[in-house]
Amino acid sequence: MSNADNKLRGAKNLGVLSSPISRTDKVGLTDQDDLYRVSLKQRSRLDLTLTKLGKGRCAVELYALKRPLAQVLRQIGKLDFRKIGRKERNANLKLIPAAQQGRSQNAGIYFVRVLHQAGNSRYRLRVAVDTANPIASLSASNLSVGGNSSYDFTVTYSDDVAVNVNSLTNNNILVTSTNGFNQLASRVSISNTGNGTPRSVTYRITAPGGSWDSADNGSYSITLQANQVSDTSGKFVAPGLLGNFQVNISQTPVSDQEAPTANLLSVDPNTRDLTVVYRDNVAINAASIDDSDLQVISPNGVQLITRVIANDSSNSTTRTVIYRITPPGGSWDNADNGSYSIALQANQINDSSSNFAAAKQLGTFEVNIPPRIGNQYSITGTDETNISAQFKLFSTAPDGNPIPDQAGSNLTGLFTGAIGNFTSGSGRLESINSPDLVVPFQADNKVSFESLNLRAELLNYNPVAQTGTLEYRFFQEPVNEFQPGVDKTIFGLRFTITEDFVANFDLNLVVNSLEYIVQNNLLGDGSNSNKLSGIGFSDDPIWQGKDIAGGSVLTPPATTGPTNLVAKV
Repeated sequence: MSNADNKLRGAKNLGVLSSPISRTDKVGLTDQDDLYRVSLKQRSRLDLTLTKLGKGRCAVELYALKRPLAQVLRQIGKLDFRKIGRKERNANLKLIPAAQQGRSQNAGIYFVRVLHQAGNSRYRLRVAVDTANPIASLSASNLSVGGNSSYDFTVTYSDDVAVNVNSLTNNNILVTSTNGFNQLASRVSISNTGNGTPRSVTYRITAPGGSWDSADNGSYSITLQANQVSDTSGKFVAPGLLGNFQVNISQTPVSDQEAPTANLLSVDPNTRDLTVVYRDNVAINAASIDDSDLQVISPNGVQLITRVIANDSSNSTTRTVIYRITPPGGSWDNADNGSYSIALQANQINDSSSNFAAAKQLGTFEVNIPPRIGNQYSITGTDETNISAQFKLFSTAPDGNPIPDQAGSNLTGLFTGAIGNFTSGSGRLESINSPDLVVPFQADNKVSFESLNLRAELLNYNPVAQTGTLEYRFFQEPVNEFQPGVDKTIFGLRFTITEDFVANFDLNLVVNSLEYIVQNNLLGDGSNSNKLSGIGFSDDPIWQGKDIAGGSVLTPPATTGPTNLVAKV
């Protein structure tokens, strides 16, 4: 393979970034570095994503220039990157820490380095830049009835990545009028307090003189101030006029017969929280807002429970309310997929004149969570028909997201909820080739756990002799409360590491990557696979939970005969 891209002069030029770019290549013992050159036309957020496509380990680094490019290339451009001395490297290049790579970077030229760490590794590098500015849209109603002390309006901010909610403050919006009114609007509520998109903000101004009346009639301008609302890359919404609202209050009091209106503003893509905005020409009665306002119907026709999680308690012309749905079964998962309808119920929301908002369909939302990825196992006796336990090992959570390693250690992995449907007892498998491994267990011996945590650990590993022990344990306690001195393991597997194992598997991933553990079926019986032929399998994989002094290393109890672990993949 050519090693020209080991040098800065040979770096592959990706040009000026305006959209994501992906490159696939390989680093290893004979080609230890791949260098890429990218340019930012303006200050932008630069994201680097490195995906490993095979065994081995590699990493990615980002460098900014301390000198003009031509001078840097003259000084160190012809040297293999790993042969550049620390003094020369620091004089010409600035390493941007990994924690800052996803933040905004100044306009200019950057070098991206993919570096070899162990073995030969194919990789996919994705370089993306956030250049779009966030935008704002106004929702404001006219005011025709006096007497209220304030006026609310809503501005929705959207971005291609995420709105920075810390930039949503009392200084964003200025409201002015030809009658001399000039006031910064106060922020009342945000549809979601975490960074993301879109984010709807309700703002409030106080009435001139304490209450709205005919003396306040006129056109009011709502203007976004400069350098106020930004995205997470530091780019700001363009300042300027967002829109107007009219105040036209009759000098003669009239009866308010106009009912409030309701509109679905947004559905959070992760939590499915519903943001609904209510508007009235006088004032929404805040006391009428409660958990009974909405009707959410699931795909199978069941009405779901909703509750208010965010609401301002004061009466005003605009009320933005966030409702949270109780998912079927208590949490969102693949079984909940389908279309859900949202409706406002009759005689729920009223205004200060007791006019009720009409019942109406507000909208729908879709739940499309992918099936959980994992393997199903049965623990059998010698003849592979007598079942002592069954369980499923998942690499994804019920919501479809990968289950992360929470241990923060290369030698230990902790995965919450990775084990599902664990059942032990006495059962029988009618056919080892059966597509369905579910078998009946005797009720008097049956022990079941819907969800267990998985702990993976590399014990006593000697990298020279390539020996040690790989251990997988299932337990109930939250992973952050796991105490090494007190073992409450429900089930465990222990493999003896050999040279064959080290040659076939990445020791870091067998502990820290649940996806790797599932894909390689590492909880399967090593004796049944040529690839795993060098792994010793514990004679008795069932460990009864009990207190053990002196650390977390466990010794399985004596067994009367061999067992097998059979995987349905």
